Amino acid sequence: MHPFLSSTASIRPDAVVVWQNPEVCRRRSWYRKVMRGSAPAKFMLCRKIPLGIELDEADWKELWIQHRELSHLLNELAMNVENSSQDGWEMKDASPNLLDLKSVLVNNMLPRCNFCEWKRNVASLLNHAAFCSEQGKI
Repeated sequence: MHPFLSSTASIRPDAVVVWQNPEVCRRRSWYRKVMRGSAPAKFMLCRKIPLGIELDEADWKELWIQHRELSHLLNELAMNVENSSQDGWEMKDASPNLLDLKSVLVNNMLPRCNFCEWKRNVASLLNHAAFCSEQGKI
């Protein structure tokens, strides 16, 4: 058993037992590789993908177009890392990169929160006790 799994088993046996389910193994194979240290997390791969635009000069639409394009590159890179044709650990970080772009997009979305189905545009960054529904549920 992998050292991480054996130490986790003593605290949360269900965290180890779940990996006996073939469907979990199939659907979460990347996560398991990350957990075992045999693959980098995808956010780390995002840091390897350089931007083709200047973050401070692009408008909202250009940022989303760039995100869509680079997300395809991230998927390709992840597949290459998974089948060992590329080493995600050895690649150098780019600057600015896809993770920087994701950060800019999220930070622009938070002031007019639109993450849930209510889309109430609550100022998430300013009001830490913001509620999304009239019933007072977070």
